[in-house]
Amino acid sequence: LFFERGICAVSGVGNEGNTQTHTSGVIEFNGSEEYIELELSEDEPSVEIQIWIDRSNRVNCEVISPTGEISKLLQVSYYTLLKGIYDFEQTEYLMVTNYPTTFSGQQQITINLTNVKKGIWKIKLIGIDINSGIYNAYLSNRVFLKPGTKFRESTPEKTINYPATYEDIISVGAYDTINNTIWPTSSRGPTIDYIQAPELVAPGVNIIAPYPGEKYARISGTAPAAAYVAGSIALFLQYVLVENRYPKKAFTQNIATYLKAGAMRSDNISYPNSTYGYGLLNIRNSFDQLK
Repeated sequence: LFFERGICAVSGVGNEGNTQTHTSGVIEFNGSEEYIELELSEDEPSVEIQIWIDRSNRVNCEVISPTGEISKLLQVSYYTLLKGIYDFEQTEYLMVTNYPTTFSGQQQITINLTNVKKGIWKIKLIGIDINSGIYNAYLSNRVFLKPGTKFRESTPEKTINYPATYEDIISVGAYDTINNTIWPTSSRGPTIDYIQAPELVAPGVNIIAPYPGEKYARISGTAPAAAYVAGSIALFLQYVLVENRYPKKAFTQNIATYLKAGAMRSDNISYPNSTYGYGLLNIRNSFDQLK
């Protein structure tokens, strides 16, 4: 979309900032072990865990059940698939690793557990070829999980959802206009490819919006925040392109630049950052940048 005049895609960054569905850490050296603890306060029909290992690092993986039973060893390769069952819990597992992945070049590990019993599950990562050793692990979206299913040491960073991770998408977080603070659930950046996100934040708390049943309701999230930005961009395109005032400015990279330049910023916060991006949406200031 970088080279399509008059077209600009906007996406909310997601609502996973405080849902305890992401964790990260560092495997320090070859042969070292790092444990990810997954807590279930009640049984789950299924749980999926995605683990991304930073480029040029490689790891093996095992999953340990609450009773201490250990899965087969998942060894890093271009593609490896393992299946098994834990005798005591009767939990089935499917583990897949792929290295390097086609687009990012990272190692990806996918763990699918079925008939998952409550307790503390441990994922053991074993360093095979370690440089930075950084990994990021993700559960499914919170709406698909029971309330007590979470990583025990979760982090809000790097919780940006697709498609907001793409470079030609304007990524938007949500903030509360009452006190100008970030909405706690708004996902934080950067992406796992270290792309700056969000690019900015917009009003996303108690927004009056259309609702099913031909009604209006107050909604919160990065989706209404993204809609706020999309409407602002529509006004911008009307001015620069439809009215033929600055037609060469009607490209995604130009629009993003004006939005960032016009964003409101606090004196005591460093920008851009993983929470607010370049600041709070201010479309009037963005228009002023054209002068």
